[in-house]
Amino acid sequence: MPLKTTCGPFQPSLEKAFVKAVLSAHPNLTTKIAVVAPSRRLADRLERLLAMEAGLSLINIKFHTFHSLASQVVEDSQQLTSTIVTDGLFHDSLVDQLLRDGAKDRSKGLSAAYRSSIRDLIDGGLDPRVLPDDFLNLFKEKAAQIRMKDLLSLLDRYLEKLNDIGVLPPAGVAKLAAQVVMNDQGGLGQYSKILYYGFYDLTGVQGDFFHAVAANHNVELFFPLRKDHPAFHFAQASLDSPRMRLGGDQPEHIQAKPEQRALGLTLNRLFNAHESEIPKQKAGLTVFNVSGVRGELWRVAKEIIALTERKKDPLAFHEIGIAARTLEPYQGAIKEVLDEHRIPYAMTVGEPLLRHPIAKLAASLLSLHKRQYPAQSVLDILDSPLLKTHDANISAWKNLIKKQAVHSGWLQWEGKIEPFTKKHFELFSDVKREENEGGPVIDKKDTAAFWEFLSGLRTKLRGGQGMSGWSTCAEHAKSILNTVFDAPQDEPAWEAVQAAIEELKIFELAHPEALWEEFLEAFEEKMRRSLLETRTRNLGVRVTGAMDARGESFKVLFVLGCRQGLFPRNIHEDPLMPDSARQVLRDSLGYWVSPKLEAYEEEKLLFYLLCASAQEHLYCVFPRSSDEGKAQTPSTYLQELCRAANIRLEGAGMTTVPRAPFDRVKAQWEEDVAGLSPKEISLLLARGHDDPQPFYSRVGTWDPALLLGCSERLKLLTSAAELSSIDGVIESPTSFLHELNKRGLSPSALESFSSCPFKFFSEKLLGLKSVEEPSASGELLPWVQGQLYHAILEDFYARLGKSGFWKEKDAPWNSDLDASIAEIFKANNWRTIGVYPVLWEGEMRRMRSQLRRMVPMDIELLKAMGLTPVLFEAKLTAKVGGVRIRGIVDRVDKTEDGQYRVVDYKSRWHKPKLKTLVGEMSLLQAPLYQELLVGDPSVGASPDSIEGAAYIAIEDSLETTSFPWMQEFTGSDWRSSREEVLDNVKKFLGQMRRGEFPIAPGEGRGGACEYCDYAFACRKAHPATRHRAAKSKVIALFEAAHKVPVLKPQKKAKVKK
Repeated sequence: MPLKTTCGPFQPSLEKAFVKAVLSAHPNLTTKIAVVAPSRRLADRLERLLAMEAGLSLINIKFHTFHSLASQVVEDSQQLTSTIVTDGLFHDSLVDQLLRDGAKDRSKGLSAAYRSSIRDLIDGGLDPRVLPDDFLNLFKEKAAQIRMKDLLSLLDRYLEKLNDIGVLPPAGVAKLAAQVVMNDQGGLGQYSKILYYGFYDLTGVQGDFFHAVAANHNVELFFPLRKDHPAFHFAQASLDSPRMRLGGDQPEHIQAKPEQRALGLTLNRLFNAHESEIPKQKAGLTVFNVSGVRGELWRVAKEIIALTERKKDPLAFHEIGIAARTLEPYQGAIKEVLDEHRIPYAMTVGEPLLRHPIAKLAASLLSLHKRQYPAQSVLDILDSPLLKTHDANISAWKNLIKKQAVHSGWLQWEGKIEPFTKKHFELFSDVKREENEGGPVIDKKDTAAFWEFLSGLRTKLRGGQGMSGWSTCAEHAKSILNTVFDAPQDEPAWEAVQAAIEELKIFELAHPEALWEEFLEAFEEKMRRSLLETRTRNLGVRVTGAMDARGESFKVLFVLGCRQGLFPRNIHEDPLMPDSARQVLRDSLGYWVSPKLEAYEEEKLLFYLLCASAQEHLYCVFPRSSDEGKAQTPSTYLQELCRAANIRLEGAGMTTVPRAPFDRVKAQWEEDVAGLSPKEISLLLARGHDDPQPFYSRVGTWDPALLLGCSERLKLLTSAAELSSIDGVIESPTSFLHELNKRGLSPSALESFSSCPFKFFSEKLLGLKSVEEPSASGELLPWVQGQLYHAILEDFYARLGKSGFWKEKDAPWNSDLDASIAEIFKANNWRTIGVYPVLWEGEMRRMRSQLRRMVPMDIELLKAMGLTPVLFEAKLTAKVGGVRIRGIVDRVDKTEDGQYRVVDYKSRWHKPKLKTLVGEMSLLQAPLYQELLVGDPSVGASPDSIEGAAYIAIEDSLETTSFPWMQEFTGSDWRSSREEVLDNVKKFLGQMRRGEFPIAPGEGRGGACEYCDYAFACRKAHPATRHRAAKSKVIALFEAAHKVPVLKPQKKAKVKK
């Protein structure tokens, strides 16, 4: 039958011709017609066009996509003997397997390129078995011949494999459908007419199917084309190709009538340099110049609100469209911005499935064993409200993980968690050691419950190892998920996860003996590719990509991302099948495998179709910079559109939106306050201290008193007056002072106050606690290393004391050191420490070496000074400034005549000298430990009997780190500075009693801010806060308490010549 072809632009010409053709076909109870569109989206558009705009009945009008029509033909013919598999991952994995089997030296990174090229060859209808023997001679270059031979060999094996396992790919459906129709089968005879609408490009196999239908049935083609318009070169080339031409009458070209669209006669000039006449009618075009993705959507949202609330002819939301070349960069921000502005919307593409928490958790859970149980993934699972916990103490479980600083690796979990199923875990053991009091614990029953949960989970996950078969593995995966999570069965994301697992069972056809590990790899890739489609349709703003927008019509359209690199997209040649090879396949051999770079012509067509789809107004949005502030250039298409519309892209030709959020909101306030959200209005009212009542009254449910109350509090924050409670200067903290008098303070707590009172306030008064960072299984945490050094040296020197070592002249000590090292390492093995055995062995050797280097120097010095270690981990107390100071001293040495020395162990000491730090009041342990020796009745030393304090840096030496292995604050330094240091301590205590805990930043290298655990609560960067602090008497007093003049280095007097 002769094919009738009608050409014209979609709106309004082609749509009107289509409606007319449907009317002339007279579909009724006895007459049936089929409408075939390139996509389900366009088929939906045609349904709306006929039913809502043309007022026609849809009885006996069947709407198809190309694939659904081919599937119906094959199904009705009952000739299908193979399984149709449309899952791209199935076919990709099959190609991967063939690549692995065929060549050992082929890198995995090339698999994606091979898969893409094979898809193009299959879509082009190429069968390597029917190619002429000398076809490779058509390729001029030897390298091209080798590549093509390699590619076709892979294609041949792929098609052979599909045939062996009885699988038909999507392209094979169209190919089989063409054969069925040519044999006058397939059920298309039920249609009196078949209308193809909106196709401007077909693949080779689609073209064969179209030929078969058009040759045997009454077919009319509605082809989007403006004759001789440069924007339609891509469509014209397609129409002139053998894929679309079947003889018959010449195509009928309908008048375009661009004046009925928003851009009017500007459409004649778009991409058409030969059209010189400037349209008299001003184009309905506005260009927004914004910054960042969120900035684009924010400005669009404001305009949508204005359009739907305008007094004259307000638009309905569904009459508005938002389009971009691709929605990928916008998907997250679209939901956030449009929801914030209460704008309903319908998006053509689903969200990535892994953006949904339950899907992310499911993927994380099944791969937990493979990834060695990373602590963050376990914590994410425990945080899920869908977790089946049976009233378990989840908070205790999480605290245990964080406090034990678990990173990953089952051995680390086993070593750090399992021991506490038999004993309680002290949450803050460091506080107990320093302040000599107990703290909260995690009950061993809670730990046992957690260990049972985690071990059970591991058993289930390990149960998959050794399994084979996709169906078996899929059922095991679903069993694990349903055992751990209690998700609502009607939750779309959960259903999508279950469906993704179920769909993997089809892989059984290609690789029946797949192992659990292969199943997991395929599942992870399946989840990465899956989209969660929108189930419900609404009459909201239509959000679409440029491909899905083909044939759509909007009263107003916003085109996002008009920047270079996004529209038009960057197109690259196929590395395995470059355009020169594709041209040979198409032009010489007749297989429609299009050159990649010809897609730039399609980009022009897509941009034109978007521009022409706006009926009243078109808005183009140009992002001048990215979200990170990187400059971006306007799209060449946007520049061309502005040229065609005779407007300037710069200056008055566009509306510029400020980058800063507040400036953006302020500009909107001045332009149209009605477009502001309640949150934005509140921001502006708060900044201007205006009365919110007139604005909140139109919202209805907002309480003006809330904003006024917040504004009053903000006045304190932005005030330039004296420090207040928001700066940590509070009323006298009665309860804290009561505890202070009862328990006392440690030197380290005073050091914390000295470094920053607000840090002290956060920890001691607010009760905020820091949590150790998790350790990787390959590293030893510094605080764990320090504890091990302390324990070994305490045990070692205690052994020497018991053995009478110090009374003998040349008594050996090496065996005692080895025994102490062995005993402590035995009690703290690699399991409890949480590192792998080999790495733990290396750490033990390193620490043993450091101790064997340092201990001889320490013993030699002790004997030279006549000192003997007598106290270890000594708990001492003394009264200072009316407050009890308490601390645990690592070691106390004593001479026979009653001279004392305090020793503190450090792993390394790469800081200034102790005398310098004490002089700055940043280090108080050295002087206050000596004070404890004098004030504690159990020691009762006199001030004159104090030799001083020594810090032993175990891993330092001038030879290894260029730092001395010992630092001293001598007894004479202590005695000379004692009065000034204690006076400063009393000043600190006085500020505590008065409730003065201001922010005092120490931002230099090694300063208090560098490793602060409370930065999240600090406002040190807030200008008003810093200004108040700079002129505060409280800060002045605090800074004055950091001066110890007697320890200040004396300047050398100048020698007169």
